[in-house]
Amino acid sequence: MSDKSDETRDRVRALVRQVLESVPVEDDAALVDVAPEHVVVNSLREKAEREYDRDESAKSLITEDDLRGLDFGSRVRVSENAKFTPLASDIVGEKGITLIRKKSRSEGLKVASVGIGADHGGYPMKEQLKTVSAPTIDKTALITKSDIQIMVGSAEDIAKKDRVAQKILADEQGVVYVNVRVVDRATWRGLDEGN
Repeated sequence: MSDKSDETRDRVRALVRQVLESVPVEDDAALVDVAPEHVVVNSLREKAEREYDRDESAKSLITEDDLRGLDFGSRVRVSENAKFTPLASDIVGEKGITLIRKKSRSEGLKVASVGIGADHGGYPMKEQLKTVSAPTIDKTALITKSDIQIMVGSAEDIAKKDRVAQKILADEQGVVYVNVRVVDRATWRGLDEGN
C-alpha cells in the first residue's frame, strides 16, 4: 500500500510542477517602478441609500434569531402589528436597532370579492357579462358586452333582478343603464336613436 501512496504522491507533485511552470513569472524590476494604486471604497453609501438593512415584515413574531448578526444602529422593517420576544426587545435596545413599521396594504385598498355564478346553465345576464364593478356591495354594477351598465346591488333576489333587467333590455330601445337594486322599482335610461 505504501508503494501505491508514494506513486500517487509523485503524480500529484508532477502535476503541481507542471501547473506552476505554465504560470507566467512577473519581472521583479517592473514591480518596483509601479506606484501603489489608491482605491477609495465607499461601502457606507449603498447602506445609507437603503431604507432598511433587513426585512422581517412577513413575520408576526420577531425573535432574537431574526435580529442575530445585525450591526449597531441597523434598520429592520417589521410588520405594523409585529410582536417581539423579550430577548428580541432587549437586542433592539442594546444594539440601537431602528424599527421601520410596514403599513398594511389594506388601509387604502378595500376590495370585496364578487362571485358570479349560477346553477343549471346560469342566468342570461351572466352570459352577457364583460366587467363587474363593486366599490361596495350595494353599488355592484355589471357591464355587458354591449356596454350597458346594470346596477344590481347585493346578490339578494338576483334571479328576479336578472329577469327584470332582461325584460327591460328586450322591451326598450337604446338602453344604456338599468337599475334593479330595488327590483320592484327598477329604472332605466336610454339614448334617443335620433341623436
